[in-house]
Amino acid sequence: MIGQQARTRTSSPARWMKAAERAVVEGIQIRQLAGSGQWVATSGSDAAAAYEVEVTGNVAPGCTCLAGLNDDPVCKHRAAFFLLIGALNLTPEPEPSAPAAPVVCFRCRGRAAGCPVCAGLGVAALTAQAAALRVATAA
Repeated sequence: MIGQQARTRTSSPARWMKAAERAVVEGIQIRQLAGSGQWVATSGSDAAAAYEVEVTGNVAPGCTCLAGLNDDPVCKHRAAFFLLIGALNLTPEPEPSAPAAPVVCFRCRGRAAGCPVCAGLGVAALTAQAAALRVATAA
């Protein structure tokens, strides 16, 4: 019989996000017991089971689930805890919109060195051109 080599699992942001997604999909709930302060998480596959989640401060270094007992640093029960306290967020921050590219100056078409809109560059941001146009039409 060939012996199996132990596989060392690592913690990574991608694994935590995947675990958090599984926790949400499987409806894992995390609760703190009023008397002892111990944290428990429901099982995603057995409605009658719950696992103890070891919590120190805002860190959850251990869980009594199979993954935790096999020294996996990531499990969906700890991920549920991190979601609860806001340490994980499944809604990514929106990317900031890119500034609009400069366009050819409407006033001088890039031909006037002293143009007040583009300062002689021939191009200006669309917002700057719109502001100049509003000033020109208001006068």
